[in-house]
Amino acid sequence: MNTKTLSIAFLLTALLTGSGVAANISPAMLAQFKQLPAAQQQALAAQYGVDLNSISGSSADSAPVVVAPTVQPREVKTEQVSQRAGSDNQKLQPFGYNIFAGQPTSLAPVGDIPVPDVYIVGPGDEIKVQLFGKENSSLSLMVGREGSIDFPKLGPINIAGLTFQEVKEDLQNRIAKQYIGVESSITFGTLRTMQIFVMGDAFKPGAYNVNALTTVTQALLIAGGVDTVGSLRNIQVKRGKEVIQNVDLYNMLLSGDTSQDIRLTAGDTLFVAPKGKEVAVSGLVKRPAIYELTGSTSLPSVLEMAGGIKAAALQEVAIVRSTQQGNRVFHLDVSGKGASFVVRDGDSITVNPSSTENPTAISVKGAVIREGIYSYQPGLRISQIIQSKARDLQNSADLDYSLLVREINAHHDIKVEQFSIGKAIAAPGGADDLVLQPHDQILIFTANVAANAPIANPLQAKDTDKQIAR
Repeated sequence: MNTKTLSIAFLLTALLTGSGVAANISPAMLAQFKQLPAAQQQALAAQYGVDLNSISGSSADSAPVVVAPTVQPREVKTEQVSQRAGSDNQKLQPFGYNIFAGQPTSLAPVGDIPVPDVYIVGPGDEIKVQLFGKENSSLSLMVGREGSIDFPKLGPINIAGLTFQEVKEDLQNRIAKQYIGVESSITFGTLRTMQIFVMGDAFKPGAYNVNALTTVTQALLIAGGVDTVGSLRNIQVKRGKEVIQNVDLYNMLLSGDTSQDIRLTAGDTLFVAPKGKEVAVSGLVKRPAIYELTGSTSLPSVLEMAGGIKAAALQEVAIVRSTQQGNRVFHLDVSGKGASFVVRDGDSITVNPSSTENPTAISVKGAVIREGIYSYQPGLRISQIIQSKARDLQNSADLDYSLLVREINAHHDIKVEQFSIGKAIAAPGGADDLVLQPHDQILIFTANVAANAPIANPLQAKDTDKQIAR
């Protein structure tokens, strides 16, 4: 038995006995065993009394386990933002930080990751070859430090620096020429690991071992995300002393642009710079939050980052700005002066709701089928709102006694007019079919309430709706 077979036999024995020697098993020894034909593996196992099924899932029949940090979710602290423009204080979160926020905990195996054809193969990667036809065997070939694999009958083949697609084509061509009557299937095994550095204002800065497909955002997730004092808009990928990519995560968060989320290589440093200027946006916007700014930013751009103004909002915003002389408040029309207004660091923007009161609506209350608000139009009469006894009035409605309450000035002084709803319906355009004005109230009583209706004193009519039967 040659030296190669002896080392393999020693490997199997160590795995079976669970001796401390197994801890010294190298990936090269594992690869050496897996390069043997299945029949030879079984013969060696039988010779030394090893059941291959008993070690399935162990290092003997699987690639070396790649480990990477697992991450648990964590909460991002909210900040109390004082709105001095008339609205209540509101707790806001910095925008985007919760998406990348995590808590690195322990090491766990990395699952199978699809490898694209453009992936560059390098030392530490594993290539799996399935031969079938005249000869059947499975090979697991590790790329050595020199960048080559040791292929039986073909010798060393240098594949480092080639894409996975180029490796597949090269190996299939070599096998077709050397192995007559044998076809092959080339797949990817275990990915190599590499060390990168996440520095600056990351949540957990440090050195991390990751797989070779790791991108900028994946590295941030592994490091727990960005600390709230760090910037989402100024992240640098450094390769040596050179900055090869500036990353603004807002491009991804707001528009889905992943062009800056490049793949990292061994030794890369991800540097998270301190946070820049920021403004708070609250009120009736779709994404109330604290937003980071870059350069000169207009008010409409900030509102666009916040998802835009809701339909119920007033098209006027209040901006609180701290100055050396104290707080200064701006009230701006979004489509007017606000369109060119440039926000500053620390500004607090509030989008207020519009008034829920309709200044022209007609209200109908009392013994009617449908109480509520009706749209006003010039020349509108009572009979156009209450058109039919059967359709619009309750059976208990008093047809002879109804009231129209009208505000006569800005102080909300009122004038009360008595009319017959029965006559208004029967004779449209007549004396009882009064012409309405904006904000009029039509009060329809039940028969037992009408006798005590307070029309003698107009001031008492302000409480008339409280006495109307429901």
